Amino acid sequence: MGGFFAVVAGLIVVAVLAAGNSPSDMALKECQAENEELRAKLAQLAGASERSAAPPAPAPEAPPAPNGSFGNGTMVVGKDIKPGKYKSAGAEPGSPVPMCSHTRLKGFSGEMTDIISNEVVQPADGAVIVTIKPTDAGFQSKGCARWEPLD
Repeated sequence: MGGFFAVVAGLIVVAVLAAGNSPSDMALKECQAENEELRAKLAQLAGASERSAAPPAPAPEAPPAPNGSFGNGTMVVGKDIKPGKYKSAGAEPGSPVPMCSHTRLKGFSGEMTDIISNEVVQPADGAVIVTIKPTDAGFQSKGCARWEPLD
């Protein structure tokens, strides 16, 4: 949603400049009134988007294997992967960023409130185990060696 506010702010500046006025030429009260009007519209849009279906999760980098193991990417629990306990050897060998990060998600909006838990594993930390619960919406992995099911 933060990107949306930046776009709206950019549109206001473009409209002001296109009208031949500089931002300093506009009266403060006009700016405040316009700002309040936009905030009200954004609140309405945010309420409508919260009531609509959640955006789809991005596709995983590689589909899960028949044995249930999977690689990096964003997985939908119950569709791409099953709930359960998984183990990764840690940071993926040859990765440009030598660390493994994984996140359990309760949604796919990209907001911080979607994070149930996350962890960053350094190469020296070695293997990592995570339990993905049936109530998790998704699981995201970056820079990790393949995840193998332990159940």
